[in-house]
Amino acid sequence: MLKLKRLTREPKELKQILNSAIVNLKRRKTMIKVERLHRLNNSSQVKAFVDVVFYEQVLVKGVKVVKNKDNNLFVALPSQKTKDGKWSETVTILDKITKEQLRIAVLKAYND
Repeated sequence: MLKLKRLTREPKELKQILNSAIVNLKRRKTMIKVERLHRLNNSSQVKAFVDVVFYEQVLVKGVKVVKNKDNNLFVALPSQKTKDGKWSETVTILDKITKEQLRIAVLKAYND
C-alpha cells in the first residue's frame, strides 16, 4: 500500500505560492492573441476564419466566427465530420475562463 506523507507548509511559504498563482492568473488576460482573421463575403453562416495563438505556445487554425439564426455571432472551434455524420470538435478548451477569453478576443478582432 502506498503511504502518503502529509506536507505542512509555513504561512509565509503558502503566501508566496498564492501570490505566484495570482500573478499567473493576471498574466492570462493577454495570453490569447488573434494571429490572422480572414473575413468571408458571402451569405453563408460562417463569417470568418481565425487563427489564434494560446499562451505564445499553441497555434489553433480554423476557429470560425458564425452567425446563428437569431443573427448573433458566436465562436466555433475547429471541427470535423465523423463517420456517422456528426460534427466533433478537434480542439476542446476545458477551462471556462479561457473559453470566454477566446470568445471576447475573436469577436473583438472581428468587429474592429
